[in-house]
Amino acid sequence: MSDDDDAPSLSAHAMAALAAFYQEQRARDELMAAAEAAASQPAANADDDDQAAASATLDIDHIHENWQLSQFWYDAATIDKLASAAVTAAGASGSIALLSTPSLYKRVKELAVAAKCRGRIVLLEYDTRFKVYPDFVEYDYNHPLTFKPYHASCAPLAEHSFDVVVADPPFLAEECLTKTSESVKYLAKRDILLCTGLVMRKHAANLLGLRLCQFRPVHSGGRLSNEFACYANFDSALGWDTTTTAE
Repeated sequence: MSDDDDAPSLSAHAMAALAAFYQEQRARDELMAAAEAAASQPAANADDDDQAAASATLDIDHIHENWQLSQFWYDAATIDKLASAAVTAAGASGSIALLSTPSLYKRVKELAVAAKCRGRIVLLEYDTRFKVYPDFVEYDYNHPLTFKPYHASCAPLAEHSFDVVVADPPFLAEECLTKTSESVKYLAKRDILLCTGLVMRKHAANLLGLRLCQFRPVHSGGRLSNEFACYANFDSALGWDTTTTAE
């Protein structure tokens, strides 16, 4: 009997599953490469709705959560609710900055195109996989005033240049929220929407002057045990929470 006879072998079912996995991975890699190539090309016409829609074709489902970076994507209903609140607040010409909220980007772009909103939309994120988006800006909350647009077509970020800033600090800690708040205050011209734990309510009020909203964000698969909340400084369809007692 040869050594090969003793080697473990996979069943036909396991082999088929493995082949399907690798095929899916290759397809995802090809899609990511194509999206990055498209993102690096400047738009022929900045006011072209088709171009704006094309820039948001890569769905968040094609980019898996990296739990080491504390990434947890919102569920579809939450994405729609938060994106709608941001686009409505921005209005026809308002600009939107998304800090550490990559799962909102695609929907915000879609709603902005549908509403014929012409303002700038950027995604500030630590994870460079999101360079597949043309509006990607490298961002690390540990350096709250450093913003690095990845693509040449993405202009530098000026102080108080965004009508709406949406932020979701990656870690549920006062230090993280404090540094993220520095970024928010630098970028925000007017409206601020913050998503973080309910336990951060007092810090959200003290650092950014935000009130607790009635709407509660939900993450895909319900993988977070901490009760999440959102806070704002403007009226919206998210409503105001008038019943939760401050801790």
